[in-house]
Amino acid sequence: MIDFNITIEDATKLLHQKMKHELRLKQKQGIIQNELDLETISLKDLFSLLETSIFDLILLLPIDSIISQDNIFKFIESTVQTLALKIKREELLLFSSKDFKKRIHPIFQEIKKQTENLNFVKN
Repeated sequence: MIDFNITIEDATKLLHQKMKHELRLKQKQGIIQNELDLETISLKDLFSLLETSIFDLILLLPIDSIISQDNIFKFIESTVQTLALKIKREELLLFSSKDFKKRIHPIFQEIKKQTENLNFVKN
């Protein structure tokens, strides 16, 4: 198991900042109205921003952390629950790391496969 040297509080701050950044990008593209923020956007848009932000942050992790996947999803779930309380969007408590894992698992498998192929080429 790989331990994270980051607190839930710090991860929540990172996730919150990433979601605000993603929101600004969607607003610039005209996908989300400019006057909306994380507290007022639709639930569908909120979950879309959440998943995109989580995925982006996961890809910043060391490759070993991504491949092992031991405690990533539990950590993500705890972070999202903390964020839900921070931005007063209890709907985020519906976030399921299990559902997210189903969506992202094929990507993790591809990363693992590419890493194994790279190791094979080095040998």
